[in-house]
Amino acid sequence: MIMNDRQLSDSPGPPPILIPVALVILLVNEAFAASLVGSGSEPTLALKRQLISGPLSILGICLVGNRLGMSPIGQLGLTGRQLLRQGGWGIALGLVLSPTLLGVSYLARSIFPPSEVHPAFQVLFQKLELWGPVKVCLVAVLVAPILEEILFRSVFLLGIASVLGKGWGVAISSLLFGLAHLQTWPDPIPLVFMGGILAIAFLRTGTLWVPILAHAMFNGVMLTLFLLDPTPVPPSTDADALVSPSQSDLGKEGLRRYGAAASLDPVRYESPSSVVARIGREESLSPFSKADP
Repeated sequence: MIMNDRQLSDSPGPPPILIPVALVILLVNEAFAASLVGSGSEPTLALKRQLISGPLSILGICLVGNRLGMSPIGQLGLTGRQLLRQGGWGIALGLVLSPTLLGVSYLARSIFPPSEVHPAFQVLFQKLELWGPVKVCLVAVLVAPILEEILFRSVFLLGIASVLGKGWGVAISSLLFGLAHLQTWPDPIPLVFMGGILAIAFLRTGTLWVPILAHAMFNGVMLTLFLLDPTPVPPSTDADALVSPSQSDLGKEGLRRYGAAASLDPVRYESPSSVVARIGREESLSPFSKADP
């Protein structure tokens, strides 16, 4: 049975102590993953760490929450009779959220130039390994939605609401959700809005499966759009870090020039491969290009 916000408020919420405990669990599992695969900043390493630390953090938060008298699993509200209904609401919410958040993101990027390409998109762009796209999909559509919804919509939202009220719980947990993605500015701006919508959906339905599926749907739409039209390289991104070793110096120069152009037009979209081809044509047609020796 799907609970409304009044029924949810009557059910046991997570004790506030679970908030710092959950953060410690995240840090410990991240350190453990780094000890296994390395702590470098390369996108492939970051992806591998998320594949290891994410499921361990989900398990750890649920186990510790259970020991403290409340398990996030209990807030999932999953029953066989309501599974299709919950899934339908989640998918519908994700489909509605996607174009809305794209519009907010477009406005944010028209004001604030992007600071960095998301590591998942870098892995897809570089094509560094055969299973890269599969790992990206696992993290974006499975691991991240489950972990982040348990953390921000169950532990943070209900923990803060138990002390300050549901209004502050929604506001603070949504802000923290946006700040968790600060490395890819200005993504936090639409993500704060997304966090608020998912928080309200959780409070209204009493089940985490609605925000989890909406979150997964949104991430899936973003991945699909990127594959159809790759995200532009932001001006602050080092071209050498995004171009694979097999690409020519011409390709690196093209990305550098594109980065300079993007600083003047932050919402300009162009496939990196088209950039390389365009720069190649410019070099061949330029009367000032160097003649072959």
